[in-house]
Amino acid sequence: MARVVTVANQKGGAGKTTTALALATGAASIGRKVLAIDLDPQANLTFFMGGDEGAAGAYQLLRGDCRAVDAIQRAGGVDLIGASYQLAVIDNELQGDARRRARRLRDTLRPVIGRYDVVVIDTPPSLGIGLICALVASNEVVIPMTTDISALKGLRLLVDTIEGARGYNKGLQVGGVLFTRWSGRTVQARDLRDVITETCEGIGVHVYETAIREAIAAREAQTYRVSIFEHAPKSTTAQDYMALIEEMGL
Repeated sequence: MARVVTVANQKGGAGKTTTALALATGAASIGRKVLAIDLDPQANLTFFMGGDEGAAGAYQLLRGDCRAVDAIQRAGGVDLIGASYQLAVIDNELQGDARRRARRLRDTLRPVIGRYDVVVIDTPPSLGIGLICALVASNEVVIPMTTDISALKGLRLLVDTIEGARGYNKGLQVGGVLFTRWSGRTVQARDLRDVITETCEGIGVHVYETAIREAIAAREAQTYRVSIFEHAPKSTTAQDYMALIEEMGL
């Protein structure tokens, strides 16, 4: 059965799409069969993977206009269900009661989910139906965060959203908070990491031991639209994400 991992944070700049991309391509690089799903109307994951934003994708899938098998394209060395700007209006277009709307992605993926070892879902930077659909379809959530004290407010809102999604998916777990763009060179950064970690422990949220160090290699790989593991396999970014994949047991 596939491990379905949602990468979520409604706060921009936390490394959400970078993390989703690295988990998908990193798992593929060690032989896993991977499906990446882009639910963000900005479609950055689709773009960075070299996907076709004009092809049938997540928007058509959620509306019921196509089958999952018809929305899958090959990009970046993995299977991909891409995004487009049309997802910006999906909250207004999905019909049915709350339970049916929340389960739309899970239900539409059912015919293909058994083909994969790992499914990684990139989510929109909001608390709308796209995020809810992803959570209800998932086993676990990875929450990328920078060492920014203002991120704690957003974390509590996200945890509340996850708790609400458990009403439709009792098996959903918070995998953990992942520190991204990490640099421990300053006392302030180390102190903030300690404060955030302590707060997470207080609300029952795990913090991964792995932290993703900030490096130019990740931005270069995205510019060239190739995997970090292909572009700079010896970079700290690639090493850290591979360590995360090992820590998660993907």
